Amino acid sequence: MTSAASEAIDPAMLDLFRAEVDTHVPVLGEGLLKLEKDAAQPKLLEALMRAAHSIKGAARIIGLTPAVQLAHVLEDCMVAAQAGRIVLGGDAIDLLLRGADLLGRIAQEASGTAPDGMAALVVQIETLAAGQPLAPTRAVPKPVVAEPLAIAAGALDTHAAEALRQEWLRRYDRGDAHIRFDLANTAEVDAAGLALLAAIGHMAKQRAGLVLEIVQARPDVATMLRALGLDRDFRLNADGAPPTFETAPCKANA
Repeated sequence: MTSAASEAIDPAMLDLFRAEVDTHVPVLGEGLLKLEKDAAQPKLLEALMRAAHSIKGAARIIGLTPAVQLAHVLEDCMVAAQAGRIVLGGDAIDLLLRGADLLGRIAQEASGTAPDGMAALVVQIETLAAGQPLAPTRAVPKPVVAEPLAIAAGALDTHAAEALRQEWLRRYDRGDAHIRFDLANTAEVDAAGLALLAAIGHMAKQRAGLVLEIVQARPDVATMLRALGLDRDFRLNADGAPPTFETAPCKANA
């Protein structure tokens, strides 16, 4: 949808800004997932700070105020983490990932108006950067079971993993309590895909009432997940059943 604000921005400059976002938002997403495993990575924090700073500068050039505001608070968080004033734990990473995703949405809409929920998100990130406790951001998820998230591509590579991460966060934010993944047509899972599955499994274990499930997977993919230790985060059904992983406690066989 083209807005009056986006029409007022020079199209060439808007394309340059979107290219900047397309370059740096994946850096933010992948880097934050790496911080989930080890928050004390100075070089990675530096790269994330520079990514947010670049987006902020590009947004300022074209006058896209919501992107400037959001990129600025993301940058402040990275600076605070670099200085040792805060530690980016699981809840903080979740919050910053939502901020990175929202930057991508703002770049596409280029409306000049802050999207719904952005003001509250900015306050939460400001609170994080200041080293203050985060207030609860969501109620206990409602018991919703939606269609599985299917991987259309033959490989769960960097591109497919980013698309899957964004859809998983959308379902998580709307309150789905049972999120299923379908890897039936996925013949290959690369390092980015494995890192994403591990990070999602780790996040789910920290959220009461949230269940993640892989409803289908090729036998070789299921074997690889087990060999790499992901069965510590996900449950694998008994032999002969469809390869299914989930975070819910194992139930005794009837």
